[in-house]
Amino acid sequence: MNRIVQFLVKFDSRLVMGGMLLFVTLFAVEGWQLVLKKSYLDYQQTMTDKATFLKTEAQFATQISGIEESVRAVEQMYATLDAEFKQPASDDETTSVIEALDRSASQYGVALASVQPEGKKSISHFDALSFDISAVGTYLQLSTWMLSFTRTLDQHVSITEFDMKADKESEQITLSLSIVLYRPSQPNEVTQ
Repeated sequence: MNRIVQFLVKFDSRLVMGGMLLFVTLFAVEGWQLVLKKSYLDYQQTMTDKATFLKTEAQFATQISGIEESVRAVEQMYATLDAEFKQPASDDETTSVIEALDRSASQYGVALASVQPEGKKSISHFDALSFDISAVGTYLQLSTWMLSFTRTLDQHVSITEFDMKADKESEQITLSLSIVLYRPSQPNEVTQ
């Protein structure tokens, strides 16, 4: 260490002070680079993250309000459709369908146990008439009777539920099924 002091004494005091000042300045800059700049960059990253979060939060709030509006619209549509679907079928239509089913059943040797009208529903430009039917007969009689539905009732009949149960003592089978008949609505009854 004495050698360094003796070496520095040979120089002008202003030059030594300038060198020390340069050394302290370099030390301060290096300290700022190591200590302060990292904290400043972390602060900038935090502010950027906060701005991104606020922007994303605003977008989600907009999406959530849009979803809430959609939910209200769907609930309103369900209420409207529910009111439309619970229209009772007219007695003339119900009677004509029951008579056609009875004639067809007797033609194929099937005994109708019950025919329960379930009501009339409006679907687009069609009226859907639903019926729950119970019948008894042999397998072949019931099968041919069900195949004749499109001729007996009309082309727009659909079986929605179907269940057969055999009686072990006799050859009779009990059939339970639900059918829906689709018929064009009257022009003044069409709802859009």
